[in-house]
Amino acid sequence: MDADSMYPQGYHPVQRKRLPVPNWSSDAPHYSRASAPRPVRYYFTDFGLSTHLAPGAPRLVTGGLGAKRDVPELSDTIPYDPFKLDIFVLGNVFKSQIHDKYFRVEVLGPLIAAMMQRSPAARPTAQEALQRWRHIRTRVSVIQRASRLRGRDETLVYTVLFDILSFIKVVYVIAKKFTGWSLSWLSMIFT
Repeated sequence: MDADSMYPQGYHPVQRKRLPVPNWSSDAPHYSRASAPRPVRYYFTDFGLSTHLAPGAPRLVTGGLGAKRDVPELSDTIPYDPFKLDIFVLGNVFKSQIHDKYFRVEVLGPLIAAMMQRSPAARPTAQEALQRWRHIRTRVSVIQRASRLRGRDETLVYTVLFDILSFIKVVYVIAKKFTGWSLSWLSMIFT
């Protein structure tokens, strides 16, 4: 995650709410994700299991060390496109860590389905998946973006309590965005 837009003066890598050295003992001024001046960027990195491919070289590899075993084309002997494999794995992450755990993320379903096609040729490229994501994002309202994700395993009491708090936060975020209104004590609660 690139949190520069959330922490304009930086933050300590271990004590996230603190400023970096030499001022690490001071609180780091910060925005919530919803109120940051620019979108927060997220990166997925594959450490240690990468293959260098020279420009123009065939995009085929073999091997399955460390990879998820449910990827259809994974093989120690038959070459496959590692970029299409990454699309499948990332789609699986979106499905297992977001779609299957939270309500109100159904809008991701078509993107996940495309990324997890059995045939690598049927999957989008990284650029195509990004274009689809950008299109999906345009259909998500300000209210939906500011609302909390509700876990599929939440109890009724937890859901009611945190939906009420989320509603207050949504009202605050929208009021702040469109009117410049701010209550510093309220922003401390929701950032």
